[in-house]
Amino acid sequence: VRLIHHFDVSAIEFSRRRGATTATGVQGRVRSTEPGSEPNSLSPGSVRIDAKLVVVACGAIESPAVLQRSGHPDPQDLIGRGLVLHTSLPIMGLMDDEIVNYRGISGTVYSDHFRQSHGFYYECLFGHPVYGSALMPGVGAEHFELMRQFPRVAGFGVMLIDSVDHRNRVEWSGPRKRPLIHYRLVEPDKRR
Repeated sequence: VRLIHHFDVSAIEFSRRRGATTATGVQGRVRSTEPGSEPNSLSPGSVRIDAKLVVVACGAIESPAVLQRSGHPDPQDLIGRGLVLHTSLPIMGLMDDEIVNYRGISGTVYSDHFRQSHGFYYECLFGHPVYGSALMPGVGAEHFELMRQFPRVAGFGVMLIDSVDHRNRVEWSGPRKRPLIHYRLVEPDKRR
């Protein structure tokens, strides 16, 4: 296995094998390594990589975008459709006692108690105080006072389990050179 970082995939290459369209490699560009990063295994510049197996794991936005801009066959116009974003709302509370909210792997804590009845779940929000400070309300002295109490602050995100809607989609825009996101909550999700 060879790790290449700071690598932007421009396209996946496809060919016909045994009567099926198969991903056989990728094209892209290696960017200059950021200060403080480990040295890269390739020099900056254009790169073409042949592979026996190509795994597309670029997230909900970039996965369909890279497939579309690569010309992946899509006879039913399904690539990028059914986008769900789990719209969310942060909830924070000031506890009576100190808690250890930024040590360990706090993002693994969640509650699905309201999943069936209301279509949402709670997920722990907190990490290091630097990250937490960006989520805290207030400005100036008010924000500073709340941050001084950070060891007593607990936070969760209410994550909506949004419905799959065929109209919600990611669409690659060649002229703009970026993905376009079309997303609207359906009426039942708005009422929850």
